[in-house]
Amino acid sequence: LDGPNGITTVVIGANTYALVASFSDDGVQIIDITTPTTPTPVAAITDGVGGFTELDGARRITTAFIDGNTYALVASDVDDGVEIIDITTPSSPTPAAAITDEVGGFTVLDQAQDVTTVGTYALVTSFLDDGVQIIDIFAPTTPTPVAAITDEVGGFTELDGPNGITTVVIGANTYALVASFNDGGIEII
Repeated sequence: LDGPNGITTVVIGANTYALVASFSDDGVQIIDITTPTTPTPVAAITDGVGGFTELDGARRITTAFIDGNTYALVASDVDDGVEIIDITTPSSPTPAAAITDEVGGFTVLDQAQDVTTVGTYALVTSFLDDGVQIIDIFAPTTPTPVAAITDEVGGFTELDGPNGITTVVIGANTYALVASFNDGGIEII
């Protein structure tokens, strides 16, 4: 829990868990908070241990439910990528995939800051690449790049140093809202 930088919650079975991304410890702490007055550590995941390779500088964390399994997705600042972790059994998390900037067609993950999901897609902000990487996670063990959106290309003007992202559905459309630190603004995609 040294340098916690991101947190989310998830319900698996009858239990509620907090998932904490730890920047300084380069990992994720899973905590059972079903009884909030007595939180219990369930698992600690560390970069370079047990097959986990994209957790150095873990920044933000989110979850996705795909084909009956629960996954945690972690944006890693120092590793320039995303770790996908199968947490269906929270006490025995397993690596599903590691995504790295400039490998396998992923081009906008340098200093990954935040991650969110919509359906079976992950959207990741890249502080140094000034943009957003969209990733198809329909098959979580073999994620594929879908699109790379960057500042000052294709009409996008507020993506310099993006460090936060969320999605919203309005009517029939899904939008990503990106907070851009250096631009002092928000890009709606």
